[in-house]
Amino acid sequence: MKLDNKTAIITGGASGIGLESAKLFISEGANVIIADLNESEGRPAAEALGSRCRFVKTDVSDKSSAYFCVMEALKRFGSLEILVNNAGITSDASLHKMSSEQFEKVIDVNLKGVFFMTKYAAA
Repeated sequence: MKLDNKTAIITGGASGIGLESAKLFISEGANVIIADLNESEGRPAAEALGSRCRFVKTDVSDKSSAYFCVMEALKRFGSLEILVNNAGITSDASLHKMSSEQFEKVIDVNLKGVFFMTKYAAA
């Protein structure tokens, strides 16, 4: 298997592309942390993928939550080789109708979230 004993964190891993990536990584021998805010989908998904997969409730826009996720991966699996920054959001509003708060939330998740996760994963 291509990813034997490698550990991956997949943000936004509770559904969609993130969940399909988790399934593929598991099939290739990796340990996977599904990092997502959506516990109602993420926890059952991780349990269905077996003992090499864990769910960690994570808000990537919050630096302490991002740090906790990385520490949980290291605690559970002993290493971290792969980070998939898949979490992302958009606003339902057109740009000219978007509030400053909506824009800031998009930036917090899509930009700061990548920064925080990468910063702590690389340390």
